[in-house]
Amino acid sequence: MKRPFWEIPLHIGFWLVSYWIFLVSFAVNRSLVEIVDGVKEVRIEFYYLYWPVLFFLITKAIVFYINSLLLFPKLLQKRRYLHYLLELLLLLLAAHLMERGLNSLNFELDLAERPRRALIITPLNILFSLIYLGLSSAYVLGKNYLHNEKQKQALLQEKLSAELQFLKAQVNPHFLFNTLNNLFALAEKSGEQSLAEGISELSNLMRYMLHEANADRVPLSREIAYLQSVIELQQLRLDENDDVLISLNIEGDYSRQEIAPLILIPFVENAFKHGIYLQESSFIKIKLKADAHQIVFHLINSKFEQQLNDLQESSGIGLENVRRRLALIYSDSHDLQIINGNDTFEVKLTLFALKEP
Repeated sequence: MKRPFWEIPLHIGFWLVSYWIFLVSFAVNRSLVEIVDGVKEVRIEFYYLYWPVLFFLITKAIVFYINSLLLFPKLLQKRRYLHYLLELLLLLLAAHLMERGLNSLNFELDLAERPRRALIITPLNILFSLIYLGLSSAYVLGKNYLHNEKQKQALLQEKLSAELQFLKAQVNPHFLFNTLNNLFALAEKSGEQSLAEGISELSNLMRYMLHEANADRVPLSREIAYLQSVIELQQLRLDENDDVLISLNIEGDYSRQEIAPLILIPFVENAFKHGIYLQESSFIKIKLKADAHQIVFHLINSKFEQQLNDLQESSGIGLENVRRRLALIYSDSHDLQIINGNDTFEVKLTLFALKEP
């Protein structure tokens, strides 16, 4: 995520204002009694705790940025609450010990004949650490919200533009389906069963893309059926003698699960485009497991030296698009891992259950 130009000055201003507030708030005053020409005079002197306040804010800044840059984003992604709490406790303890160590090493202010080694008492110090911790979490949430809203607006503009282009170039679906049905009947009449099956699968795919795929969510069963049709259609170009293994394994109860339409198909198309090389043994293995809480999609395919250039030049476009869709639709409710190995290309996508809008 690219930082806006105003973010760094904003952070610097925030810590400078914090330093000034604490410097003034915790200034120490002493009443000095002097006798001048037999007259008692009381003079008040103020001592500003420059170093204690600096050490105090350094440790709070450490808490702020470690939480906002590392711990809290990891919590939003993994949702491991107990692990997050344990890391926070260690962070607060380390920051508190660090502040005490800095104060002990660098200064000793004689106040009421006792060394003042800490700015404020421990419970209040921890309270301020929790306040800055809360501010850092709010900062991350606010920043993510603004980023997501910006993405939504950009995607909305792209969607409107794409819909306009689609309407300009759209062929009447009824005419297209009628033509496919006529070709299907002709292929069956001619005894071309494989061709007839291919035309039938193509008709189903186009019907799904033109009608059902416009919804925000579709039943996972329909997306699986679409996935199976794509695989069957792709297999038509393979011969029985080709050394190609294609497997699709579906596990779990997915009858009540929903998914954003066409979110998985770019990975499958990428696998068929770059994972099949008829001159050598090739494979595509797809596993999809679903339950009430998540959908796990795992795909691994072979990769060959002969196709590396094509993979580098063209596969990034489709994958980048699906990354953007995932960021918008599933936001912090997905985990995408892509492993580009020497001989294999692997994708593991976990989609956590979407909440009702």
